[in-house]
Amino acid sequence: MAAACVAIAACAAPAPARTVDGPSAAVLALGGLDLARDGSGAVAYLKRSRGHAHVYVSRLVDGKPQAPVRVDHGQPGSSSDVRIASADFGETAVAWINGGRLYIVLRRLQGEGFGRPVLICDCGAGADPSLDLSIYGTGYLTFTAPGPGGHDVRVAELDDRTWKVLGASVDLNPSDDARGARVSASGDGTGIAAFTERAPGGLWRVYERRLVRRKLSDAPLQASLGRLGGHPGRNADSPAVDLQDDSSYAWVAFRQDFKVGGHTRSRAIARRLVGSVFDTTAEIDGLSASSGAGAQSPVIDVTGRGHGVAATWLTPSNGVEGAGLFQSPASLESGGGSSPVVALNESGRGAVAWERSGAIMASYYDGRRFAKAVRISGSHAGPTAAQLGLAASASSGHYAIAFVQGSSGSRRVQVLWYAGAP
Repeated sequence: MAAACVAIAACAAPAPARTVDGPSAAVLALGGLDLARDGSGAVAYLKRSRGHAHVYVSRLVDGKPQAPVRVDHGQPGSSSDVRIASADFGETAVAWINGGRLYIVLRRLQGEGFGRPVLICDCGAGADPSLDLSIYGTGYLTFTAPGPGGHDVRVAELDDRTWKVLGASVDLNPSDDARGARVSASGDGTGIAAFTERAPGGLWRVYERRLVRRKLSDAPLQASLGRLGGHPGRNADSPAVDLQDDSSYAWVAFRQDFKVGGHTRSRAIARRLVGSVFDTTAEIDGLSASSGAGAQSPVIDVTGRGHGVAATWLTPSNGVEGAGLFQSPASLESGGGSSPVVALNESGRGAVAWERSGAIMASYYDGRRFAKAVRISGSHAGPTAAQLGLAASASSGHYAIAFVQGSSGSRRVQVLWYAGAP
């Protein structure tokens, strides 16, 4: 049994890849995948219709994709930057940009259809939205909007059926440039945003700010580091964030440059926030200060009970590193990999996935260690295209990985559905 668990297929055998849409030349890109705690969820993607890219959503029922529906009704131009979030009982929110405007649509309950798109912001193509719903359906949508310093980070909150944009910006100083927020919602309905802001000295730093329904915390904190191992911290970016059900506990991951002698080294860092104090700092990339490699694109997933995994992409080797949040990092891919995604179910089991040479690879995580990476995408549908989207998400007992597969004339949106325990 122990030997069998070396392979992801033995520990968490999936059904064959299920096709959400395609094969078709009209399939353009994956927008996202999100599962709720109860196992419901949905996939969002872009598909060409009448010469423009439009947003389609397929609900997942026991991992099986349902008939897709278009949600960006009445919008003749092309849509982009699709985000999706799911809550229990079939609640689903989808956000996107069309014509420089940020919209969101809501499916409130199982059995209902999606409502009409709601305009959130006429803020240009760089809105870079981030979206999350709590287990009970409280939602937060962060986005970048024009501001006095160039850009501000703003947030809209969902209370029952209504999205309301908060009057104050999330960033610390509205006269400084801020952008690139990522948001997470907890079981108690509060949230947290992590974002980058240019400090007066010119360096980009990563900050966190808690979101308490329609209020902003009065005590935001800098997550990026002043020094690491005696080496001065420089620019930081690429935040990722997640919350436990007890919202006192949050993790913020980010990429940051450090000055090492005459060189600049990029590292991937994760820090645990307990209340209003960062109490743990984890180096999730497995690199030393003197290493010539750099870390990019950190991702993180934390369960409601506090199990957590992070992963990062190493350059120029194109390696992939994974780490349990209180464990040493492990090399999952030594070369040829891409930016990873990660999903962890409530048992603390899940996987890190990435692309290698036109195939999706994954390493199963049993709560303590990673298994040897194996190919999980079949070859019959052609090469995968991670540059068009790769996503992972988990429920209480399952996790799923979605990706685009096939040549430009016959692409498919695919989903792999896993039981989460051996």
